[in-house]
Amino acid sequence: MEKGSLLIVDDDQELLAVLARRLAGRGFDVDTASSLGDGRARVDARAFDAALLDLNLASESGLDLLSELARATPTTGIVLMSGEASVPAVVEAMRRGALDFLEKPLDLSRVEVALDKAVDRSRLLRENESLREHLKAASGPGPAIPASSLGPAMRRLHDDVARLAASDMAVLVLGESGTGKEFVARALHDLSRRARGPWLPINCGAFQRDLIESELFGHEKGAFTGAHDRKLGLAEVARSGTLFLDEVAEMSLEVQVKLLRFIETGELRRVGGTEARRVDVRIVAATNRDLAAAIRVGRFREDLYFRLSAATLHVPPLRERREEVPVFARHFLALRGEKESFTAPVLAALAAREWPGNLRQLRNAVDKLLVLRGSAALVRVEDLRAIEEGPLARPAPVEAPAVADEDLSLANMERRQIVRALERFDGNQTRAAEALGLSVRTLYRRVRELGLKP
Repeated sequence: MEKGSLLIVDDDQELLAVLARRLAGRGFDVDTASSLGDGRARVDARAFDAALLDLNLASESGLDLLSELARATPTTGIVLMSGEASVPAVVEAMRRGALDFLEKPLDLSRVEVALDKAVDRSRLLRENESLREHLKAASGPGPAIPASSLGPAMRRLHDDVARLAASDMAVLVLGESGTGKEFVARALHDLSRRARGPWLPINCGAFQRDLIESELFGHEKGAFTGAHDRKLGLAEVARSGTLFLDEVAEMSLEVQVKLLRFIETGELRRVGGTEARRVDVRIVAATNRDLAAAIRVGRFREDLYFRLSAATLHVPPLRERREEVPVFARHFLALRGEKESFTAPVLAALAAREWPGNLRQLRNAVDKLLVLRGSAALVRVEDLRAIEEGPLARPAPVEAPAVADEDLSLANMERRQIVRALERFDGNQTRAAEALGLSVRTLYRRVRELGLKP
Protein backbone atom coordinates (compact mmCIF):
# COMPACT_ATOMS: atom_id res chain seq x y z
CA MET A 1 0.00 0.00 0.00
CA GLU A 2 1.34 3.43 -0.94
CA LYS A 3 2.38 5.43 2.10
CA GLY A 4 2.45 8.85 0.47
CA SER A 5 4.32 11.12 -1.91
CA LEU A 6 7.92 12.02 -0.96
CA LEU A 7 10.47 14.51 -2.27
CA ILE A 8 14.17 13.85 -1.51
CA VAL A 9 16.67 16.65 -2.17
CA ASP A 10 20.40 15.88 -1.82
CA ASP A 11 23.43 16.66 -3.99
CA ASP A 12 25.07 13.33 -3.10
CA GLN A 13 23.92 11.28 -6.10
CA GLU A 14 24.91 7.93 -4.57
CA LEU A 15 23.01 8.60 -1.32
CA LEU A 16 20.08 9.97 -3.31
CA ALA A 17 19.85 6.72 -5.29
CA VAL A 18 20.08 4.58 -2.14
CA LEU A 19 17.37 6.58 -0.36
CA ALA A 20 15.08 6.59 -3.39
CA ARG A 21 15.40 2.83 -3.88
CA ARG A 22 14.96 1.98 -0.18
CA LEU A 23 11.97 4.29 0.41
CA ALA A 24 10.23 3.37 -2.85
CA GLY A 25 10.51 -0.25 -1.74
CA ARG A 26 8.82 0.72 1.54
CA GLY A 27 5.78 2.12 -0.26
CA PHE A 28 6.63 5.80 -0.80
CA ASP A 29 5.95 7.52 -4.13
CA VAL A 30 9.44 9.01 -4.46
CA ASP A 31 10.59 12.02 -6.48
CA THR A 32 14.21 13.25 -6.28
CA ALA A 33 16.20 16.42 -6.90
CA SER A 34 19.96 17.06 -6.65
CA SER A 35 19.90 20.84 -6.33
CA LEU A 36 17.84 23.65 -4.88
CA GLY A 37 16.65 24.62 -8.35
CA ASP A 38 15.54 21.07 -9.15
CA GLY A 39 13.79 20.90 -5.78
CA ARG A 40 11.87 24.10 -6.49
CA ALA A 41 10.80 22.74 -9.88
CA ARG A 42 9.48 19.54 -8.28
CA VAL A 43 7.57 21.54 -5.65
CA ASP A 44 6.05 23.76 -8.34
CA ALA A 45 4.93 20.69 -10.29
CA ARG A 46 3.13 18.80 -7.52
CA ALA A 47 2.30 18.66 -3.83
CA PHE A 48 4.11 16.24 -1.52
CA ASP A 49 3.03 14.56 1.71
CA ALA A 50 6.62 14.64 3.01
CA ALA A 51 10.04 16.00 2.08
CA LEU A 52 13.55 14.89 3.11
CA LEU A 53 15.97 17.79 2.55
CA ASP A 54 19.74 18.03 2.86
CA LEU A 55 20.86 21.08 4.81
CA ASN A 56 24.01 21.73 2.74
CA LEU A 57 23.52 21.68 -1.03
CA ALA A 58 26.87 22.76 -2.53
CA SER A 59 26.86 26.53 -2.01
CA GLU A 60 23.14 26.58 -1.19
CA SER A 61 21.20 25.98 2.02
CA GLY A 62 18.35 23.52 2.36
CA LEU A 63 16.84 25.94 4.87
CA ASP A 64 15.81 28.17 1.97
CA LEU A 65 13.85 25.37 0.29
CA LEU A 66 12.42 24.39 3.68
CA SER A 67 11.00 27.89 4.14
CA GLU A 68 9.61 28.01 0.61
CA LEU A 69 8.03 24.57 0.93
CA ALA A 70 6.51 25.37 4.33
CA ARG A 71 4.90 28.51 2.86
CA ALA A 72 3.74 26.90 -0.39
CA THR A 73 2.26 23.70 1.09
CA PRO A 74 1.90 23.95 4.87
CA THR A 75 0.61 20.38 5.05
CA THR A 76 3.91 18.88 3.81
CA GLY A 77 5.86 17.20 6.62
CA ILE A 78 9.52 18.22 6.31
CA VAL A 79 12.54 16.32 7.66
CA LEU A 80 16.02 17.86 7.40
CA MET A 81 19.33 15.92 7.28
CA SER A 82 22.97 17.01 7.53
CA GLY A 83 26.46 15.71 8.22
CA GLU A 84 27.28 18.87 10.15
CA ALA A 85 24.36 19.32 12.52
CA SER A 86 25.08 22.22 14.87
CA VAL A 87 22.67 23.24 17.60
CA PRO A 88 21.92 26.65 15.98
CA ALA A 89 21.17 24.89 12.66
CA VAL A 90 18.77 22.46 14.33
CA VAL A 91 17.01 25.28 16.17
CA GLU A 92 16.67 27.32 12.98
CA ALA A 93 15.35 24.32 11.05
CA MET A 94 12.65 23.67 13.66
CA ARG A 95 11.76 27.37 13.74
CA ARG A 96 11.19 27.32 9.98
CA GLY A 97 8.90 24.29 10.15
CA ALA A 98 11.01 21.09 10.12
CA LEU A 99 9.52 18.17 12.04
CA ASP A 100 12.80 16.33 12.58
CA PHE A 101 16.55 16.69 12.04
CA LEU A 102 18.65 13.61 11.13
CA GLU A 103 22.43 13.38 11.30
CA LYS A 104 24.51 11.73 8.58
CA PRO A 105 25.52 8.96 8.21
CA LEU A 106 21.85 8.13 8.18
CA ASP A 107 20.17 5.31 10.06
CA LEU A 108 17.72 4.23 7.35
CA SER A 109 15.29 2.69 9.82
CA ARG A 110 15.14 6.04 11.66
CA VAL A 111 14.62 7.81 8.34
CA GLU A 112 11.56 5.63 7.69
CA VAL A 113 10.13 6.33 11.14
CA ALA A 114 10.61 10.09 10.73
CA LEU A 115 9.00 10.10 7.29
CA ASP A 116 6.08 7.93 8.44
CA LYS A 117 5.39 10.52 11.14
CA ALA A 118 5.70 13.34 8.60
CA VAL A 119 3.16 11.68 6.28
CA ASP A 120 0.76 11.00 9.18
CA ARG A 121 0.96 14.66 10.21
CA SER A 122 0.36 15.78 6.62
CA ARG A 123 -2.76 13.64 6.31
CA LEU A 124 -4.04 14.77 9.69
CA LEU A 125 -3.68 18.43 8.68
CA ARG A 126 -5.51 17.80 5.41
CA GLU A 127 -8.27 15.92 7.21
CA ASN A 128 -8.73 18.74 9.69
CA GLU A 129 -8.87 21.25 6.86
CA SER A 130 -11.45 19.17 5.00
CA LEU A 131 -13.52 18.63 8.13
CA ARG A 132 -13.63 22.37 8.72
CA GLU A 133 -14.92 22.79 5.19
CA HIS A 134 -17.51 20.06 5.66
CA LEU A 135 -18.86 21.70 8.76
CA LYS A 136 -20.33 24.30 6.42
CA ALA A 137 -23.91 23.81 5.30
CA ALA A 138 -24.50 21.17 2.65
CA SER A 139 -24.98 23.78 -0.07
CA GLY A 140 -23.70 27.23 -0.75
CA PRO A 141 -20.81 29.18 0.69
CA GLY A 142 -20.81 30.49 4.20
CA PRO A 143 -18.85 30.71 7.42
CA ALA A 144 -17.72 27.44 8.93
CA ILE A 145 -19.46 26.04 11.99
CA PRO A 146 -16.93 25.35 14.77
CA ALA A 147 -16.87 21.66 15.70
CA SER A 148 -17.07 22.74 19.35
CA SER A 149 -20.58 24.11 18.60
CA LEU A 150 -21.85 20.66 17.65
CA GLY A 151 -23.09 18.01 20.01
CA PRO A 152 -21.15 14.88 21.01
CA ALA A 153 -23.05 12.64 18.55
CA MET A 154 -22.01 14.74 15.54
CA ARG A 155 -18.44 15.07 16.76
CA ARG A 156 -18.27 11.27 16.98
CA LEU A 157 -19.74 11.01 13.49
CA HIS A 158 -17.03 13.27 12.09
CA ASP A 159 -14.37 11.14 13.80
CA ASP A 160 -15.90 8.04 12.17
CA VAL A 161 -15.95 9.74 8.76
CA ALA A 162 -12.26 10.61 9.03
CA ARG A 163 -11.44 7.03 10.07
CA LEU A 164 -13.44 5.35 7.28
CA ALA A 165 -12.15 7.76 4.65
CA ALA A 166 -8.80 5.96 4.73
CA SER A 167 -10.49 2.72 3.61
CA ASP A 168 -11.91 1.69 0.24
CA MET A 169 -14.68 -0.48 1.68
CA ALA A 170 -18.32 0.19 0.83
CA VAL A 171 -20.13 2.37 3.37
CA LEU A 172 -23.82 2.55 4.20
CA VAL A 173 -25.12 5.89 5.52
CA LEU A 174 -28.39 5.65 7.45
CA GLY A 175 -30.63 8.41 8.71
CA GLU A 176 -33.94 10.14 8.33
CA SER A 177 -34.75 12.34 5.38
CA GLY A 178 -33.09 15.76 5.61
CA THR A 179 -30.38 14.84 8.12
CA GLY A 180 -27.55 15.37 5.61
CA LYS A 181 -26.63 11.85 4.46
CA GLU A 182 -25.22 13.07 1.14
CA PHE A 183 -23.22 15.67 3.06
CA VAL A 184 -21.62 12.84 5.09
CA ALA A 185 -20.99 10.74 1.98
CA ARG A 186 -19.30 13.67 0.25
CA ALA A 187 -17.06 14.14 3.27
CA LEU A 188 -15.99 10.49 2.97
CA HIS A 189 -14.97 11.15 -0.63
CA ASP A 190 -13.17 14.42 -0.02
CA LEU A 191 -11.12 13.00 2.86
CA SER A 192 -10.11 9.88 0.94
CA ARG A 193 -7.28 9.15 -1.49
CA ARG A 194 -9.98 9.40 -4.19
CA ALA A 195 -10.60 13.08 -3.53
CA ARG A 196 -9.06 14.07 -6.86
CA GLY A 197 -11.25 11.56 -8.68
CA PRO A 198 -14.90 12.03 -9.68
CA TRP A 199 -17.74 12.35 -7.15
CA LEU A 200 -20.94 11.10 -8.77
CA PRO A 201 -24.22 10.96 -6.82
CA ILE A 202 -27.24 9.15 -8.21
CA ASN A 203 -30.72 9.13 -6.71
CA CYS A 204 -31.91 5.56 -7.24
CA GLY A 205 -35.50 6.61 -6.60
CA ALA A 206 -35.50 9.19 -9.39
CA PHE A 207 -35.29 6.67 -12.26
CA GLN A 208 -37.73 4.15 -13.64
CA ARG A 209 -36.75 0.69 -12.47
CA ASP A 210 -35.91 -0.49 -15.99
CA LEU A 211 -33.54 2.47 -16.55
CA ILE A 212 -31.49 2.43 -13.36
CA GLU A 213 -29.31 -0.48 -14.59
CA SER A 214 -28.37 1.48 -17.72
CA GLU A 215 -27.60 4.57 -15.63
CA LEU A 216 -25.33 2.59 -13.34
CA PHE A 217 -23.58 0.22 -15.74
CA GLY A 218 -24.15 1.77 -19.17
CA HIS A 219 -25.42 0.12 -22.34
CA GLU A 220 -24.25 -0.88 -25.80
CA LYS A 221 -25.72 0.50 -29.01
CA GLY A 222 -28.98 -1.31 -29.84
CA ALA A 223 -29.29 -2.89 -26.40
CA PHE A 224 -32.92 -1.75 -26.21
CA THR A 225 -35.33 0.54 -28.01
CA GLY A 226 -33.90 4.04 -27.98
CA ALA A 227 -30.29 2.92 -27.36
CA HIS A 228 -28.96 4.64 -30.48
CA ASP A 229 -25.40 4.95 -29.15
CA ARG A 230 -23.14 3.28 -26.65
CA LYS A 231 -23.35 4.92 -23.23
CA LEU A 232 -20.96 4.71 -20.29
CA GLY A 233 -22.63 4.08 -16.94
CA LEU A 234 -21.94 6.21 -13.90
CA ALA A 235 -19.86 3.42 -12.37
CA GLU A 236 -17.39 3.73 -15.28
CA VAL A 237 -17.51 7.51 -15.31
CA ALA A 238 -16.70 7.53 -11.58
CA ARG A 239 -13.54 5.45 -12.13
CA SER A 240 -10.93 6.20 -9.43
CA GLY A 241 -13.56 8.18 -7.53
CA THR A 242 -16.73 7.59 -5.51
CA LEU A 243 -20.21 6.56 -6.67
CA PHE A 244 -22.90 7.63 -4.20
CA LEU A 245 -26.13 5.63 -4.38
CA ASP A 246 -28.81 7.63 -2.59
CA GLU A 247 -32.11 5.89 -1.78
CA VAL A 248 -30.46 2.55 -2.57
CA ALA A 249 -33.50 0.69 -1.18
CA GLU A 250 -35.51 1.85 -4.22
CA MET A 251 -33.49 -0.42 -6.56
CA SER A 252 -35.24 -3.41 -8.09
CA LEU A 253 -34.12 -6.85 -6.92
CA GLU A 254 -32.67 -7.56 -10.39
CA VAL A 255 -30.40 -4.53 -10.24
CA GLN A 256 -29.49 -5.32 -6.63
CA VAL A 257 -28.08 -8.67 -7.82
CA LYS A 258 -25.87 -6.90 -10.37
CA LEU A 259 -24.78 -4.27 -7.87
CA LEU A 260 -23.78 -7.02 -5.42
CA ARG A 261 -21.70 -8.76 -8.07
CA PHE A 262 -20.04 -5.47 -9.01
CA ILE A 263 -19.11 -4.73 -5.39
CA GLU A 264 -17.72 -8.24 -4.92
CA THR A 265 -15.73 -8.50 -8.17
CA GLY A 266 -15.14 -4.91 -9.28
CA GLU A 267 -16.41 -5.95 -12.73
CA LEU A 268 -19.47 -4.83 -14.67
CA ARG A 269 -21.18 -5.59 -17.96
CA ARG A 270 -23.00 -2.90 -19.87
CA VAL A 271 -26.62 -3.65 -20.75
CA GLY A 272 -26.55 -5.56 -24.02
CA GLY A 273 -22.83 -6.25 -23.72
CA THR A 274 -20.82 -9.42 -23.09
CA GLU A 275 -17.42 -8.03 -22.09
CA ALA A 276 -16.65 -7.78 -18.37
CA ARG A 277 -14.98 -4.47 -17.52
CA ARG A 278 -12.96 -3.94 -14.38
CA VAL A 279 -13.65 -0.59 -12.70
CA ASP A 280 -11.96 0.85 -9.60
CA VAL A 281 -14.63 2.88 -7.80
CA ARG A 282 -15.77 3.18 -4.21
CA ILE A 283 -19.45 2.62 -3.41
CA VAL A 284 -21.19 4.69 -0.74
CA ALA A 285 -24.92 4.08 -0.33
CA ALA A 286 -27.61 5.79 1.73
CA THR A 287 -31.22 5.24 2.68
CA ASN A 288 -33.84 6.44 5.13
CA ARG A 289 -35.64 3.08 4.92
CA ASP A 290 -35.67 0.31 7.52
CA LEU A 291 -33.61 -2.20 5.54
CA ALA A 292 -34.24 -5.00 8.03
CA ALA A 293 -38.00 -4.63 7.38
CA ALA A 294 -37.39 -4.45 3.62
CA ILE A 295 -35.39 -7.70 3.82
CA ARG A 296 -38.18 -9.43 5.75
CA VAL A 297 -40.77 -8.60 3.07
CA GLY A 298 -38.41 -9.51 0.22
CA ARG A 299 -37.78 -6.00 -1.13
CA PHE A 300 -34.07 -5.86 -0.35
CA ARG A 301 -31.43 -8.58 -0.66
CA GLU A 302 -29.85 -9.65 2.60
CA ASP A 303 -26.49 -10.44 0.96
CA LEU A 304 -26.33 -6.94 -0.54
CA TYR A 305 -27.17 -5.47 2.85
CA PHE A 306 -24.28 -7.35 4.45
CA ARG A 307 -21.92 -6.10 1.73
CA LEU A 308 -23.03 -2.48 2.09
CA SER A 309 -23.22 -2.45 5.87
CA ALA A 310 -19.68 -3.67 6.61
CA ALA A 311 -19.15 -0.03 7.56
CA THR A 312 -22.23 1.90 8.66
CA LEU A 313 -22.66 5.54 9.61
CA HIS A 314 -25.80 6.70 11.43
CA VAL A 315 -26.73 10.37 11.05
CA PRO A 316 -28.81 11.30 14.12
CA PRO A 317 -32.05 13.26 13.66
CA LEU A 318 -32.15 16.87 14.75
CA ARG A 319 -34.53 16.17 17.64
CA GLU A 320 -31.73 14.15 19.26
CA ARG A 321 -29.32 17.08 19.09
CA ARG A 322 -31.51 20.07 19.93
CA GLU A 323 -28.53 22.04 21.17
CA GLU A 324 -27.49 22.39 17.51
CA VAL A 325 -30.76 24.02 16.36
CA PRO A 326 -29.67 27.58 17.31
CA VAL A 327 -26.23 26.91 15.78
CA PHE A 328 -27.68 25.87 12.42
CA ALA A 329 -30.40 28.53 12.51
CA ARG A 330 -27.72 31.22 12.83
CA HIS A 331 -25.69 29.47 10.15
CA PHE A 332 -28.58 29.47 7.69
CA LEU A 333 -29.00 33.18 8.43
CA ALA A 334 -25.36 33.73 7.53
CA LEU A 335 -25.82 31.83 4.27
CA ARG A 336 -28.52 34.35 3.38
CA GLY A 337 -26.15 37.22 4.17
CA GLU A 338 -28.16 38.10 7.26
CA LYS A 339 -26.81 39.34 10.55
CA GLU A 340 -28.22 38.11 13.86
CA SER A 341 -31.95 38.34 13.21
CA PHE A 342 -33.17 35.83 15.82
CA THR A 343 -33.64 36.82 19.44
CA ALA A 344 -32.90 34.40 22.27
CA PRO A 345 -36.64 33.65 22.76
CA VAL A 346 -36.97 32.84 19.05
CA LEU A 347 -33.99 30.50 19.15
CA ALA A 348 -35.35 28.84 22.28
CA ALA A 349 -38.72 28.32 20.58
CA LEU A 350 -37.04 26.86 17.49
CA ALA A 351 -34.99 24.46 19.64
CA ALA A 352 -38.19 23.29 21.36
CA ARG A 353 -39.65 21.91 18.13
CA GLU A 354 -39.31 18.35 16.84
CA TRP A 355 -38.16 19.12 13.27
CA PRO A 356 -39.12 15.75 11.73
CA GLY A 357 -37.82 17.14 8.43
CA ASN A 358 -34.47 17.76 10.15
CA LEU A 359 -31.98 20.28 8.77
CA ARG A 360 -33.81 20.59 5.47
CA GLN A 361 -37.00 21.62 7.27
CA LEU A 362 -35.12 23.99 9.59
CA ARG A 363 -33.47 25.73 6.67
CA ASN A 364 -36.79 26.13 4.87
CA ALA A 365 -38.29 27.55 8.07
CA VAL A 366 -35.45 30.09 8.39
CA ASP A 367 -35.96 31.18 4.78
CA LYS A 368 -39.72 31.53 5.33
CA LEU A 369 -39.29 33.55 8.52
CA LEU A 370 -36.94 35.98 6.79
CA VAL A 371 -39.41 36.50 3.97
CA LEU A 372 -42.37 37.01 6.29
CA ARG A 373 -40.42 39.33 8.56
CA GLY A 374 -40.69 42.06 5.95
CA SER A 375 -38.75 45.22 6.75
CA ALA A 376 -38.40 44.45 10.47
CA ALA A 377 -34.86 44.05 11.77
CA LEU A 378 -35.68 41.06 13.96
CA VAL A 379 -37.84 37.98 13.72
CA ARG A 380 -40.28 37.97 16.63
CA VAL A 381 -41.61 35.01 18.58
CA GLU A 382 -45.06 35.83 17.17
CA ASP A 383 -43.68 35.30 13.66
CA LEU A 384 -43.14 31.62 14.43
CA ARG A 385 -46.85 31.09 13.94
CA ALA A 386 -46.10 31.21 10.22
CA ILE A 387 -44.26 27.89 10.44
CA GLU A 388 -46.70 26.20 12.81
CA GLU A 389 -49.06 25.06 10.12
CA GLY A 390 -48.91 21.48 8.88
CA PRO A 391 -47.75 18.19 10.40
CA LEU A 392 -44.03 18.95 10.14
CA ALA A 393 -44.15 21.85 12.58
CA ARG A 394 -45.52 20.13 15.66
CA PRO A 395 -43.67 21.04 18.84
CA ALA A 396 -41.62 18.48 20.70
CA PRO A 397 -43.67 16.38 23.10
CA VAL A 398 -43.40 17.35 26.74
CA GLU A 399 -44.18 15.10 29.65
CA ALA A 400 -46.40 17.43 31.70
CA PRO A 401 -46.46 21.14 32.44
CA ALA A 402 -45.51 22.18 35.93
CA VAL A 403 -48.86 24.00 36.17
CA ALA A 404 -51.94 22.49 34.57
CA ASP A 405 -53.31 25.78 33.27
CA GLU A 406 -49.97 27.33 32.32
CA ASP A 407 -50.14 29.84 29.48
CA LEU A 408 -48.03 28.28 26.70
CA SER A 409 -48.58 31.00 24.12
CA LEU A 410 -45.52 32.30 22.28
CA ALA A 411 -46.17 35.80 23.62
CA ASN A 412 -46.07 34.50 27.18
CA MET A 413 -42.88 32.55 26.46
CA GLU A 414 -41.25 35.76 25.26
CA ARG A 415 -42.55 37.60 28.32
CA ARG A 416 -41.05 35.00 30.65
CA GLN A 417 -37.70 35.10 28.85
CA ILE A 418 -37.52 38.90 29.16
CA VAL A 419 -38.54 38.85 32.82
CA ARG A 420 -35.96 36.16 33.54
CA ALA A 421 -33.21 38.17 31.85
CA LEU A 422 -34.15 41.38 33.71
CA GLU A 423 -34.18 39.52 37.02
CA ARG A 424 -30.82 37.94 36.27
CA PHE A 425 -29.22 41.32 35.67
CA ASP A 426 -31.07 43.18 38.43
CA GLY A 427 -33.11 45.26 36.00
CA ASN A 428 -30.10 46.33 33.88
CA GLN A 429 -31.79 46.51 30.48
CA THR A 430 -28.53 46.97 28.56
CA ARG A 431 -27.10 43.69 29.86
CA ALA A 432 -30.45 41.91 29.55
CA ALA A 433 -30.77 43.04 25.91
CA GLU A 434 -27.29 41.72 25.16
CA ALA A 435 -28.09 38.34 26.70
CA LEU A 436 -31.36 38.11 24.73
CA GLY A 437 -29.71 39.07 21.46
CA LEU A 438 -31.77 42.26 21.18
CA SER A 439 -30.88 45.88 20.76
CA VAL A 440 -31.52 47.99 23.87
CA ARG A 441 -34.07 50.01 21.92
CA THR A 442 -35.99 46.85 20.95
CA LEU A 443 -35.99 45.61 24.53
CA TYR A 444 -37.31 48.98 25.78
CA ARG A 445 -40.14 48.74 23.22
CA ARG A 446 -41.01 45.14 24.12
CA VAL A 447 -41.03 45.99 27.85
CA ARG A 448 -43.57 48.73 27.17
CA GLU A 449 -45.69 46.61 24.82
CA LEU A 450 -45.81 43.71 27.26
CA GLY A 451 -46.78 46.00 30.12
CA LEU A 452 -43.74 45.14 32.20
CA LYS A 453 -42.57 47.48 34.93
CA PRO A 454 -39.03 48.86 34.44
